[in-house]
Amino acid sequence: MTRKYALYALAIIFFGNFLNYLDRMLVSALEKPVSQALQLTGVEFGLLWTLFTFGYILSAPFVGFFTDRYRRTLILAICIFILSGATILCGLAQSKTILYLSRFLIGLGEAGCLIIGPTLISDFFLRKYRGRVLSIFYLGLPLGGTAAYVLGGFFEEFGSWREAFIYAGIPGILLAVFVGLLKEPKRGKGEGEEATQKMRGLKPYVELLRTKTLMYIIFAEAFAVIVIVPILHFGKGFFEESRGLDPLQASLILGVIALIAGVVGNLLSGVLGDLLSKKMSGAYAFIAGVCYLLGIPFLIGSFFVSADWLFFTMLGMGCLFYFMCMPAVNTQIANVTHPNQRAMAFALAIFVLHLLGDMVTPPVFGIVSDSLTRKYDPVEVQKVRVILPEDSLAKGELKRFQIQYKSYKDEDKLPSKAKGPVREQWQNVPIQTDHSDLKSNPPWYSSRDRILDFDLEPIQTTRIRFLQDTGGGPDSHPNQARIEEIEAFSTHTGTDPLKTVWTRTSSGGGGKYLSDGYPGGKEWNSKEKKEEHSAQIVFGSPGNGRRLTFIFFSIFMLISSLVCFLAKKHAEKDTEKMMKSLTRNQKKTE
Repeated sequence: MTRKYALYALAIIFFGNFLNYLDRMLVSALEKPVSQALQLTGVEFGLLWTLFTFGYILSAPFVGFFTDRYRRTLILAICIFILSGATILCGLAQSKTILYLSRFLIGLGEAGCLIIGPTLISDFFLRKYRGRVLSIFYLGLPLGGTAAYVLGGFFEEFGSWREAFIYAGIPGILLAVFVGLLKEPKRGKGEGEEATQKMRGLKPYVELLRTKTLMYIIFAEAFAVIVIVPILHFGKGFFEESRGLDPLQASLILGVIALIAGVVGNLLSGVLGDLLSKKMSGAYAFIAGVCYLLGIPFLIGSFFVSADWLFFTMLGMGCLFYFMCMPAVNTQIANVTHPNQRAMAFALAIFVLHLLGDMVTPPVFGIVSDSLTRKYDPVEVQKVRVILPEDSLAKGELKRFQIQYKSYKDEDKLPSKAKGPVREQWQNVPIQTDHSDLKSNPPWYSSRDRILDFDLEPIQTTRIRFLQDTGGGPDSHPNQARIEEIEAFSTHTGTDPLKTVWTRTSSGGGGKYLSDGYPGGKEWNSKEKKEEHSAQIVFGSPGNGRRLTFIFFSIFMLISSLVCFLAKKHAEKDTEKMMKSLTRNQKKTE
């Protein structure tokens, strides 16, 4: 095949990978309108990503198996058709079930792009150009991801979310035809030797597991994903809180950083890798190891610097080094695996890194972050809203309420052996409200309303406690606090409630977790006292918890770096083994 045709094939395959990430990220860009239209809770919306990932890792081994045996361009065309058709189906979905099915099918189809694409490119181009051409292929991530947010924002503003999915899916239907018509390159052509050996049985895959370079690279990727996925999943919210950015600003800034770092990092990785490979065996593994290592101080540092320009610079450099790793590790995989086993090698990599990264890491990160967040830091509160259950106020019944608060300094002074709250350390909130027709000391406020809004003089607090008296008289102690919601507001959040850690509605430790600070999370029951005596809303700085968790998780990036250096150590031996196998099979054919 001519060089011109190889470049044409590269453009077609790259566009497929571009649509791969566009279709993948579009649902995240359209979270709000999709959730509102189909009445999805936060958990239900999260299932969309889970089902996508499940389809992704489920199809990977099968795609790898058939790709190593049959015509790759045809299988890739089928995969692109499936993911594009499923994207259109997202736009047509009238129920949660259809939307879930669509995302699962998108996962099934997308596995083909990242498995088959690199194997085709590795055979369309000679080995000495492999780093550069694969870096172009992997530009699909930053370009496709950015395009998803641009497209989603445009149609959310000027059209509908359904149109966004439909228009995103149509090009892929047409592209599938062009991919299916591509000429199949000879396997092993990039190495200068044609792979004539036919894949039979499971023995070739056992050989893959014995390829030390491959296995080291796969686990290096997996450890890196453990760090990167939480940054992608939790980073936007963290930056909004810690940098004072609104959602649009956070999306645009992070999108621009990812785009620039992704383009520069990918291209730089390919050029450096191809140049260094002329003098060093395992050059791509070496580059990945160095970049994983260099990225750590920049990523960690970005969470602590105060100046905005320094924050954006350090975050951008951290992203740059990470994007340099992606084409490097995948080029190294291609270089040490037999052309007839390459698809399964990439399938194995996808299976492991997404199993450990996408499916496991976010909840683990959330658990660690929440536990660290409970080291309370004060937040400013100027308003408290309490919503009582519909049956809590009988017609004409007068009930009394009180709000108290506690600061972190107060909690810090508690005796080490003290069990439960010390009442004297709670302070009454100076409240300005229309519900104050009953006066006593401490102040109580009466109401016949279900929704109570208490305007406060701005206070710094870590806990707010809502007390409710069922009518025992001005001097009686409150004995019940049945609530549906309790929310707090500050000058910084406007009409949105402050993000909180948890609420407690029972003296025995029962309560309700809040998902991202909003009601509707996991409920648990008290194992001690059954009577409900108060409702507490507890504040922490999610930023602090996440900041410390990011630091903890960065250890895995260090492990990635070390494992890449181990891969480099074995790369020369594994490459020679692969080339000898190619040559031996070629001689047998002749």
